[in-house]
Amino acid sequence: AMKARARSLLRLGAAGFAAAAVAVGPGTAQDPGGEGAEPAQRLYSAGEFVGPATCASGNCHGRSAPGGDYEVLQNEFTTWIYDDPHHGAHESLLDERSALIARNLNLEGEPSAAPLCLTCHALTVPRGRRAGQVKAADGVSCESCHGAAGGWLERHTEAAWTYRDSVAQGLTDLRDVRVRARVCLRCHLGDPERQVDHELLAAGHPELVFELDNYSEAMPPHWRRRTDGVRSWAAGQVEAFRHGLLQLARRTRTEKWPEFAEMSCDTCHHPLAEGRWRQLRGFELRAGMPSWSPARWLVLRRVVEAFAPEEAAALDPEVEKIARDVSLLSAPPERVRDAAERAAAILDRVLPKVARAAWSEERERQLVAAFLADRDRVLAADRQGAEQTAMAIQSLMASLIDRRPQSVSQEARSTLDRLFAELEDPYRYDRERFAQELATLSTQLR
Repeated sequence: AMKARARSLLRLGAAGFAAAAVAVGPGTAQDPGGEGAEPAQRLYSAGEFVGPATCASGNCHGRSAPGGDYEVLQNEFTTWIYDDPHHGAHESLLDERSALIARNLNLEGEPSAAPLCLTCHALTVPRGRRAGQVKAADGVSCESCHGAAGGWLERHTEAAWTYRDSVAQGLTDLRDVRVRARVCLRCHLGDPERQVDHELLAAGHPELVFELDNYSEAMPPHWRRRTDGVRSWAAGQVEAFRHGLLQLARRTRTEKWPEFAEMSCDTCHHPLAEGRWRQLRGFELRAGMPSWSPARWLVLRRVVEAFAPEEAAALDPEVEKIARDVSLLSAPPERVRDAAERAAAILDRVLPKVARAAWSEERERQLVAAFLADRDRVLAADRQGAEQTAMAIQSLMASLIDRRPQSVSQEARSTLDRLFAELEDPYRYDRERFAQELATLSTQLR
């Protein structure tokens, strides 16, 4: 149930669809814009995109089942095309929900061809950098994450060729958890070229939720190595918050500021007749003012305290300034931007410490206990904060189970499932009930 929750969050609106494997090598496919055929044959160059068809051979990555002779599984292409929701990312632009979003945004043409949508739902490559079949219909394909293959494709099977040689020629080093987090967050949170803002959310786009470890574990695996477990989780927390701060800083430079996607949704989106609990909870600044969403900070503050306590003293006041100034819509945007950029710079120093940190059962239990002790903060936070807390606890409990299965009782596992059940429907989220489940889990993990 825990992995099913993460998988359901990961899906981009449509299941991966079956398709026939295509022949290896550069082809004559038309580009998405219909500008004509690419050259039939030529040597690849660094920075050129060759398309997923070059990986489809059964001798390479297109086997129907994992092989045992090489470091790679050799069925990576097959896994992607049949089981990976990233392959269906473009297909989701053909459904009724995407049509509704496009209509609400007054987009010209179909969403399946709109640059606003394709920037995350497909690999979009300038014509001059295409050396093979790169089609929007493939969705988020191999080179979306692994980088342009032109520099290393023709030599990466040579006996003397190393992984580092490929990285030097353009392969994205996804073995580095920090790099992996940044690659995922480009779409799952946003970057200078793409974002899901309040306008897109209001038009009907799903809310962006991401957590590196849970999402990696929910992916159909096309790798032999584990996804680094709690190391991946902790580094992902730091990078996600840093990434969000940089996006916040960018948004202060636009004419759309203040950007309500930075706020807690339930500050405004609630039936007034049922809003008494908000009055009982109180308001941090002024009654009725939207508040900055503390979702990722709720978890990250405990990570920083555990692995970089010397940075916590500098980071806490910056986050407090951001929360205050984002909520005060009249605050100068440059003040928000400066605080966000200072906080991001602090996290630049925190990230390598977290990525290199040693883990133990004792440390994992201490962090779980810290999250479970944050009941009052969870009560004051929004549903997104509760969701991040649940996924953090899940990652740590999964690691504890891997170390010693008997260290986590079946009762505790069932309680964790109930935590996720509380989050399934955002319109039925009950923070009091969620906090009670946290208290129950606290007694079960002693």
